[in-house]
Amino acid sequence: MHSYDVNHDLLMGPSFMFAPAKARNRVKEVPMKGTEVLREEHKKILKVLHLLDTICNRLKKEEIIPIDHLKTIIRFISDYADAFHHAKEEDVLLPFLDKTGMPKNGKQIEEILEEHLLQRSYVEAMTDALAHSEFQSSETIKKFVSQARNLMGLLSEHIFKEDTLLLPWAERLFTQSHQEELDREFKALEKEKGLTKKIETLCEDVHNLEKIYLGEGKPKPTCCGCTGHG
Repeated sequence: MHSYDVNHDLLMGPSFMFAPAKARNRVKEVPMKGTEVLREEHKKILKVLHLLDTICNRLKKEEIIPIDHLKTIIRFISDYADAFHHAKEEDVLLPFLDKTGMPKNGKQIEEILEEHLLQRSYVEAMTDALAHSEFQSSETIKKFVSQARNLMGLLSEHIFKEDTLLLPWAERLFTQSHQEELDREFKALEKEKGLTKKIETLCEDVHNLEKIYLGEGKPKPTCCGCTGHG
């Protein structure tokens, strides 16, 4: 099994991927293949796992981490990794693979869907821990960190399998026309779900946390005028 490793090169993507929209829009966009879109989203998710790992290490050292920071990461996993990214896989990529020759009931596809469900259960457990009236107690923090570690291990392994097995398989099956159609369907799904603006704001929030915890630049002031209490 490909274990979770915070030093894995995939985790060390540039902070540009979470830069504010205005900064990203200054770079000329180049049309991407549908599978490349998914790979880029994987990099963003892995970067947040690196952030979560850093925060968990600080929690284990009994440092106080603002609950809002933890909620932002959970919201990213729920809204970006699941509602935004996994929806593209489940509603677009997998049916598309079925049309082009990969059976939708194959073992690999079943594993992907099962892991999506398992991820949701870990996120739910982390959310429950945060909602506990005594979250800062050592026992509750221990439960949160344990579920976060489960999530990190699952998602890093899941993405590794998709990047090295599923997506290369898709790229062998798909023509350039298929890739362009896949990209169009991804964009249509984003529009249908109305997530674009929400995701943009969420990525900016995560970018700010990277500045605080990963030392990537100076963080913007929070609502209380400071730069975090972690």
